[in-house]
Amino acid sequence: MAITYPLSLPTVTGIRAVDFRAVNAVAYSASPFTFSGQAHAYPGQMWTADITLPPMKRSSAEEWNAFLLSLRGQSGTFLLGDPLGCVPRGSALSFKKNLLNFTEQFDQWSETTDLTVTPNTTASPDGNTTADTLDKTAGTFVYLTRKGTTVAGQGYTASIYLKQGTAPETLIRLYKDVIEGAALNSIAIDWSDPDANGTAVGNGWYRFSVTTIAVDAQINMLIYPAGTGDGVIGTVFAWGAQLEEGSVATEYQPIANAYGPFVNGASQTGSELNIDGASPDEDAYLKAGDYIQLGSGSSSTLHKVLADVSTNSAGEATIDIWPSIRTAPADAATVTIENCVGVFRLSSNETGWAADIQQYSITFGAREAI
Repeated sequence: MAITYPLSLPTVTGIRAVDFRAVNAVAYSASPFTFSGQAHAYPGQMWTADITLPPMKRSSAEEWNAFLLSLRGQSGTFLLGDPLGCVPRGSALSFKKNLLNFTEQFDQWSETTDLTVTPNTTASPDGNTTADTLDKTAGTFVYLTRKGTTVAGQGYTASIYLKQGTAPETLIRLYKDVIEGAALNSIAIDWSDPDANGTAVGNGWYRFSVTTIAVDAQINMLIYPAGTGDGVIGTVFAWGAQLEEGSVATEYQPIANAYGPFVNGASQTGSELNIDGASPDEDAYLKAGDYIQLGSGSSSTLHKVLADVSTNSAGEATIDIWPSIRTAPADAATVTIENCVGVFRLSSNETGWAADIQQYSITFGAREAI
């Protein structure tokens, strides 16, 4: 089987220690007589690291040895991050509550036959034309579905904004990880009396919610635009789906293809990054010393936040980072803020290990792959 780079670190053991170093390309010349000097800063910036693994038995050591040999010296690459810096010290993660994505893009959900989703057809509750039309054209059990990651035994609430089109009824149903057997819970909406189980939010829109206890690692949220009646057809408008912990539906949090923040503007390089999609009006969204990651896979780059990050009322901010951005990320690209990694290669073409009578010892050096 062909080896594909970058490799992920073996999970058989953790890392005992990583000595990270931030290397800057600066030439400094000093007078041997007065000691006065001059610094010449160049664009070069990169990470280097020395990795020490814990003492281990052969069964674990051989997995690490195979990993290191698979790199073929400095030819191959691997992903590496700070094992103690996986979670930001700022508040960035504490505001994520919606466990779904594409919460306003129902054309990205999974759909059955006899169901047509037309995006951005009408004004949504926030006044923007971002609500979608769900059209059941035939059939009985015609639905749209999206999964959210959950914890078994935890209570969850699913909610969505709906507006009647031509459908006489609509059904929201929650299933466990696999859509089979009895539903976890459901709510049937009779459009002749939507106030019976929904909350009016204006302009014909209602917010409906249903609660359940998770029994698996995921919950499926299903929307039956015209109920499950055989031959019943019709349309309904949908916007703002949410799945969250707890027994009540709280303020809606939009999530696009992933939880933000996102790159705000194309062609960004240098030591600053403009972002949007962050939690608004936060004085410490990220803190100095937190990490961010741009790109993924072979394009992953690891950056250190140099100053506390405050967001404005629109969830926008500017982040001072090291190292500087070498390749401009695309506008709206996701900025990773947890479990951040960069692409590294070995600092030497030699790898080895020490084996004594009881255990193995492994250390190796790495440098950022640029």
